[in-house]
Amino acid sequence: LKELGFNLMVRGREIGSVVPEDRAKAGSWQAKGKQRPQVHCVDDKGMLTQEALDALGVASFTRLWRKDGRVAVKAASLLSGKVTLASRKRVERARKDLEECVGYRQMDMLVYKAKGDKKWSGKEFNEGAREGVAQGDEARGG
Repeated sequence: LKELGFNLMVRGREIGSVVPEDRAKAGSWQAKGKQRPQVHCVDDKGMLTQEALDALGVASFTRLWRKDGRVAVKAASLLSGKVTLASRKRVERARKDLEECVGYRQMDMLVYKAKGDKKWSGKEFNEGAREGVAQGDEARGG
């Protein structure tokens, strides 16, 4: 989102940044007796809060990411009219970041399905990410 020029600041802190322990809400993100760090404008399920969505100018998460959502519109605007090499590079970096995020999310879902709440290794991620990118390429006809 940064690459596309979205403002990620809410109440003086970047969306997704870890809240210092002395400012975190007591008892946040409890999991199996361990306290996880609180993340600014992200709820306990890992979803953006309404405050974050409002700052990004959307009513819901899907309005941000769907085909005609704010991200797609912003990327298209960078590539319309007089396109510069810099704007092409920004969109390409954003695309690569998004592919990586999608890969992590797919791996989280696959590993959770296979292992419950256990973590996955870097090797598992790399294999799953390659598979996910290949599936995406096939879907795009590439």
